[in-house]
Amino acid sequence: MTEEFKEIELEQDLIKVRDEVFRKIGRNLLKFQNIEHLLKAIITTSSFSGFVSELENNFLRKKEDIHTKSMGLLIRQYLENTYAEENYSEKFDSEITEPYFSTKLSFSIDAEYLEMKKQSLQTLVDERNNLVHHLLLKIDLHSVESCLAMNEYLDYQREKQNIEEEELKSILKNISDTWAELKAFYDSEEGLKSIELSILQSSSIVTALYDLSTRIARPDGWTLLDNAGRELHSMMPNDLIKLKKKYKSLKEIILASELFELEIEATPKNGMRVLYRLKPELNQTFH
Repeated sequence: MTEEFKEIELEQDLIKVRDEVFRKIGRNLLKFQNIEHLLKAIITTSSFSGFVSELENNFLRKKEDIHTKSMGLLIRQYLENTYAEENYSEKFDSEITEPYFSTKLSFSIDAEYLEMKKQSLQTLVDERNNLVHHLLLKIDLHSVESCLAMNEYLDYQREKQNIEEEELKSILKNISDTWAELKAFYDSEEGLKSIELSILQSSSIVTALYDLSTRIARPDGWTLLDNAGRELHSMMPNDLIKLKKKYKSLKEIILASELFELEIEATPKNGMRVLYRLKPELNQTFH
């Protein structure tokens, strides 16, 4: 074999292994992009809140907000949202005038696993930045040995990418399945009743009924419905009129709320009067 032929063969080997490096760089970059898309999808769908009339705009605004975020910021927000353990509540500056939804899905994991997950995802961010900004500075594209070593590194990186990608896909599927189940429930007759009950229980009238049941109750814990009715007519007549468009009487409102129990009591003059109180099993919930 002549020296010239050997040089040609070496050049062909170099071209082949170098092309493989370029292919794997592109492959891994696309994988990082897919991981970013999964992170964005999880962040935007894992929680939502707002009045019914603004839910769509809230979702679009949230989606736009994370559109240009770096992978590092996405992972930070993903960790805060997905593995948050603390409860959260909404505060309102004005009265609720229409149905309001606030839902969040998160996963509970132990502190050790969370720390490991933070480190593995941070490594992913570092490797992504290295691949985009510094990789070509670490390889001699005129050396077969250097290109072979880079191919091995890119395969190793691919394996770590696959692990994180599969976990993100699993989390996103869990979220999607949960929302599908939730939608099916709220589209059902049982779900619609649940929404109506929730709206009624959080209404100003039912809230006031609870307040009156503690403020003007008799020593035995029962409150005269007539007394509560007079208070409501005085405090919030318009709210009472609105609610009575659906419910015929205050008694019907109390029964429909499923929060109170009623008692019929005879009067000294052989009449009848209605009393109500919070159901005993709910006392702990409301205190």
